[in-house]
Amino acid sequence: MGRFSEEGKRNIKNYTYMPFGDGHRICIGMRFARLQVKTGLLHLLRHFRVQTRDARTPIRYGKLPVQVRPTNIDLQFVPRTSK
Repeated sequence: MGRFSEEGKRNIKNYTYMPFGDGHRICIGMRFARLQVKTGLLHLLRHFRVQTRDARTPIRYGKLPVQVRPTNIDLQFVPRTSK
């Protein structure tokens, strides 16, 4: 019986195997990636105003291999004017 077989998985107690950590000891790479995403969004929202072109139609979703995203919403990034 292997550790990761179906029978072995049932016998493992919670938090016995955590290769990337949990809680405040989570993987440093995951923290860095989260910080990068937040910084990128901050930069984008600081320099652009995000508008939808037509928000009256119901949202339809397209199923792509990696993500599910709306297919009928057009976003427009309008540069902000500096004051």
